[in-house]
Order: sequence, then C-alpha cells, then structure tokens
Amino acid sequence: MKDDLSFGIVLQRLDTEELKFPIFIPNKPVVGKLNKEDNVLIDVCTGLKYACLNYLVSDRIDEAVALITPLTKLKTDMASKNMYDAIKKFWLGIENMVLFFNKDKVISSMYLEDFEDAYKVTLDVKSTEELNEITDKMINGSNEELEDYNYKYEEPNYKVTGSIKEKYETIRKKIINQDEAIKKLLVSIYKSRFISNSPLKSNILLYGPTGVGKTELVRSLGSVFNIPVLEEDATRYTDTGYVGGSVDDILINLYLNANKNIDLAEHSILFIDEIDKKATNISDKSFNKTDVLNDLLRIIEGGVFEVKIDKKIVSETIKFDTSKLIIILGGAFTDLYKVENKIGFKPTDTFKNKVVEEPNNEITLSSFSHYGLPKEFIGRIRTYIPLNSLSEKDLYDILTKSEISVLKSYKDFFKSLGVELDISDEATKLIAKEGYKYGIGARGLNKVCDELFESIIYNQIDDISELEKIEITEDTILNNDNYKLIKKM
Repeated sequence: MKDDLSFGIVLQRLDTEELKFPIFIPNKPVVGKLNKEDNVLIDVCTGLKYACLNYLVSDRIDEAVALITPLTKLKTDMASKNMYDAIKKFWLGIENMVLFFNKDKVISSMYLEDFEDAYKVTLDVKSTEELNEITDKMINGSNEELEDYNYKYEEPNYKVTGSIKEKYETIRKKIINQDEAIKKLLVSIYKSRFISNSPLKSNILLYGPTGVGKTELVRSLGSVFNIPVLEEDATRYTDTGYVGGSVDDILINLYLNANKNIDLAEHSILFIDEIDKKATNISDKSFNKTDVLNDLLRIIEGGVFEVKIDKKIVSETIKFDTSKLIIILGGAFTDLYKVENKIGFKPTDTFKNKVVEEPNNEITLSSFSHYGLPKEFIGRIRTYIPLNSLSEKDLYDILTKSEISVLKSYKDFFKSLGVELDISDEATKLIAKEGYKYGIGARGLNKVCDELFESIIYNQIDDISELEKIEITEDTILNNDNYKLIKKM
C-alpha cells in the first residue's frame, strides 16, 4: 500500500586523500517500508535493507539511505500529480549535493560546488544530465568525443578504444536478432570502463531460452574489447564442505586465464552461466543452491580476497580485487517467458512459427525473487537484459548471415581441403526447419548439420582430393546419403 511507503536517497561513501573525513554522495532513489525500530528502510523491489543515515551518529558505513520522506508527503511537497514525477523532481534537486558528518557528528549537506570551494577539493561526481550525455555519445559517437568528461582509460591490457557503433556492428554480424541486448551490454561496459569513481559499474544478468546466443554474445564482447573472458557453469559449484568446486576456484581460474597477470585478471569478464539452476524457493541443502549463491554474492559485491593456489611443489597466494570485474550472469529462466501462438496468415510466408517464446514485458525484480533468487543477490544486479527467442526465420538468418554460422564453418572446412560445398537455398531453409523442431535455438542447427556432414565426411574423406564440389539439396537433408559429387577434370 502506497500510504505506508517512504522515499529515500541511497548514499555512497566516498573517501578522498585530500579530506580527513568521508563524504556521502547521492547514488540512487529508493522506495520502501521504513522500520523505525531497526532504523532501516527495506526496498520493496529487492528486499535489501538500507541503514538510515538520519538516525545514525556514525561515519563507519559504506552505503546508507537518507532524506527519507513518506511518499504521500513527497507528492505534496513537490507539487506533483503523480509519484513518479515527484521522485524525479526530488532526485534532480538532491543529486548535486554532498552529505557529511560535521564535527558534532551531525549530518550536514552542501551543494557540490560550495563544498569544493570550502574544502579546496575537486570531486569526480557527475549529474544525471552529464551521464545521459555520455551515454548518448557512446551510442552515437566515438570515444574521442568523450574527452570533456574526465574519464580514465585503464592500462595496459584493458584499454577501451574504438567507436561503440563499430563494436555493435561487429557483434551483429555474429549474433542474430539480439540487437537491443547488444546495445545494452556495450553501453554498460563502456560506462564501467570510462567513468571513474562512479556507481555505474554494474553486474549484468542475461536471461533467455537456451540456444539464443548468450554465451556467444559474451565471447564476442571479450573479442571486441580485447578482454579475457572466463566462462563458468554455476552448476559445477557447491557450498564449502560439499563435493564440487568452490567459488574460490573461480578467482583462481580468472588468474590462470589471464596468464597469471593479476591486473588483467581483475579487469576480465566473468560469465557465470546456468545461474537459474541454483535458484530455488525450497531450502534444499542436498543441492546447496542458496548457499552457492551466497558464496557467489561475495564475489559479486566486490572486495579483496586472498586465495591460495596449491601446487605440487610450491603454493602461491594471490590478492584478488573483484570490484573491477565485469560480471555477467546467464540463465534460461524459462518460467519468465510466456508462450504465444503465432500463426502466419499470408500464403506467401516462407516461415510459419506455431509456437514462439517471448519475454514477458511484466517482468520485474520481484519476478526473479519469486523464481528463487535471494533478494540480496538480486539487489547486486543492476542491469537485466532479456534475449529474444529465435524463430525458424531467425535460424535461417543465422545460417546465411552470421559469421559464426555452422554452415560457414563446414564450408570453410571443405574449402581448406580444396572442395566447394554448394548448398541450395531450399536445403538451407529445410535445415532451419529441422533445427527449429528441436526447440533448443541455434543448437538445433548444430545437431542437423553435424548429422548431415558426419556422413559425407566419413564416406568421402579418403577420396577428397579427387573432388571439386559437393552439392547439397533438400533431398540431402531428408536422406544424408543423397548428395551429388562433382569430380575434378
């Protein structure tokens, strides 16, 4: 009920070398229920509890909520017709403030410019308007246009260079029908790398049906940014003391994946797939699902960890700062997708999809909580990106347009042997149709093509030097032995 909800500003602690005391800068607005007894505001979306700075006479906290106001009163104070407009007005009025404890341990506030003048410091704090401008430039321009925004390049191996548009087009040549997801991922990484001392370094959740390109999308990000990518499967890990991998192994794997360059390892992309397999609404210690998520939470939150690498002769201990990692979580979350019947009505339609899974537009953070992810875990993820399911037409486009198409791989393989692989368009459409029947996205294409070409390779590899061309038609897809060979003259 709105009458018992309050609005507040989450503040982030900022320590500087010039100042002998911490300051707090506005991070984000939050709406929740105020628990006066415990002095906390409970976020209604994530369930996270924020200590109320208003009631604390302390400076030993990293994040807290302040300026708490009942929603009904906020609407009146801001002379707004609706709650959204009131929250927006209040945020824009407070975002350029600095809060701190004065010598009497009482919270005080000053406008950013006045604070910098009074204490002779320069703080790297940007307004919403500036951040929006940076985002626009990232999407529509190149890095060189960002020079006025005091960003810092990370050296030496994780320097972000080149136009975001160029990277977008490069990835689109590989990943089909995921344009919006590509844009959101690129912008999130650019913000993380370009803007120093900013709360924009966020953890990312990619969700969508199996075989839609989550893994390939992450690999492509690593390629265009020249950043090492470590792929981990959440199902491999268990709680400490149980059979399976420990989450500390992830940090070791990151270190080894970066050729033991700890600086590069800390700026890597960590992709943890199948995260939904660890979600559960039932306390099931035999599978240690919630415990593993709590262990992963330590990495996602960010901090410095001492990890021992045991070797046969000499052991090595590394200190790993996870706050610099780009962390992307992946999962199918199939229950969050609604199934719609989509039947083509035009007789000229080549592809008629009977059933297509589409992302539910009503998905909220609480949807993931109901799915089984702990609220504390959800609260550490700021960017949620749905991926589109793939239709039969999309599978055809993958076969014919994607640079990582399985058909292209087989064509390149036969070309390396001096043989042209000629596949008719009708055969390609039939491969897409057969692959779609598996219901596993692009992976269905791999199954159809592997079965097709395993037979051809087995029967023809011994005499391959005598062949000039292999022709594949619709009949070949229906009967793998029904293909045409053209020998060299």
